[in-house]
Amino acid sequence: RKARILGSIAHYLGPEALDAEVYYESDWGSEEWTRGAYAASFDLGGLSRYGADQRTPVGPIHFACSDIASEGYQHVDGALRMGRRAAEEILAARV
Repeated sequence: RKARILGSIAHYLGPEALDAEVYYESDWGSEEWTRGAYAASFDLGGLSRYGADQRTPVGPIHFACSDIASEGYQHVDGALRMGRRAAEEILAARV
């Protein structure tokens, strides 16, 4: 599984991705305390106040999840939109 995932990343980012210094994956659904961490919970207006900040990259770290999506909040389409946005930002930063 690790080789397949890193191979997919290397296809877009180059062969150096095959030599990842750290690789970690988790099955969130099997975690005792999160049981999958289904969604973040903001107070009333919290996403409006903090969402943009949570979508802003910090150095080379980019954030993508449905819980901070401006469209498709807490749904699969929001996760896909955010993943695509983050990937585009990362690729643009490499140019």
